[in-house]
Amino acid sequence: MEINALIIRSIEAQANSLLDLAHRDSNDYQRAVELILGMSGKLVFTGMGKSGIIARKLAATFSSTGVPSFFVHPGEAYHGDLGMIEVNDVLFALSNSGETPELLNLLKYSRSKKVIGVSHSNDSSLASFATVHLECKVDKEVCPLNLAPTTSTTAALVMGCPSIHFSPEAEPSPFIYELNDEATRIAFPLMPRTSLDEGVRQSLIYFRGLFDRLMNPQ
Repeated sequence: MEINALIIRSIEAQANSLLDLAHRDSNDYQRAVELILGMSGKLVFTGMGKSGIIARKLAATFSSTGVPSFFVHPGEAYHGDLGMIEVNDVLFALSNSGETPELLNLLKYSRSKKVIGVSHSNDSSLASFATVHLECKVDKEVCPLNLAPTTSTTAALVMGCPSIHFSPEAEPSPFIYELNDEATRIAFPLMPRTSLDEGVRQSLIYFRGLFDRLMNPQ
């Protein structure tokens, strides 16, 4: 099969799987969002393998929108990193099987017992640890052998990202993103300068100039 056609078919297959997931979705996102909005600590993402990579991405996205978030690797948790998790934090744990031993052990010994879990089944071990469990079950992977995590990781990413619409910030704003992601300037051209507090605006201009001088010394 022609490469272009094969890739397009792969994209369509994953999109159809996501739509099928949405049509039969009965997850309680309300409770998950309430956990995040009500937390007095941080949002701690965790997962192994490909699920861990998705967890890292979600942590980075939430941080950019003003939600204090970071990633803890379940394996490193047994070498001191478990101490990063405090009782007031909320854990956001991802595992396709829901049976990953390292992840389950982290949840077992974590000081925080407030857990948002994402796995393929509400009957998984991860679901039993979760305060709120979000079932993320796709019909099949696009891998020819139906083994390599492809559609399932895409679904986990899509399921995790909508929660950023419910940031603890009282009035979510592109300025929040600018303050947290100034170095990249991704959002900078979108900002109406007249609506930003003058003091903050001057600070941003100063630090932008400082960054330019550091990156482009004369």
